[in-house]
Amino acid sequence: MFEVDSFQERYMDDEDDKRWLYRVLLDLANLKYPLLKPNLENNKDLSNLLDQVIADANEYDFLDDDELLIRYALYAVNRKETPMQNPELREAIEKSETIKIGIQDQSALADWVVRMKNLFNKQVLGVD
Repeated sequence: MFEVDSFQERYMDDEDDKRWLYRVLLDLANLKYPLLKPNLENNKDLSNLLDQVIADANEYDFLDDDELLIRYALYAVNRKETPMQNPELREAIEKSETIKIGIQDQSALADWVVRMKNLFNKQVLGVD
């Protein structure tokens, strides 16, 4: 018998995106981002937040883009709001050619800022 990992399950059970997304986030918390785990376990609004992530993904057409969906959810879980609920991010995202491209661009920028902060241990572009 073989074991199905969380990424394979995603394509076997498209009806339950929220459950899949939670499982992927929990796997990431256990394997790569230990500071994420408390945000998953001690967040009474997690279910509503993941519902909003899935709703945004459906509305802006990135539900099938696993990488972007996970990055979007990571932001949401860590900040307790989705990027589209943050007025500054929403404004920056809406300036892009499409909302999906804007979300990708802002996710890449956020990743770069975190890497620079971790690499040089200093604030970049006014973001802590």
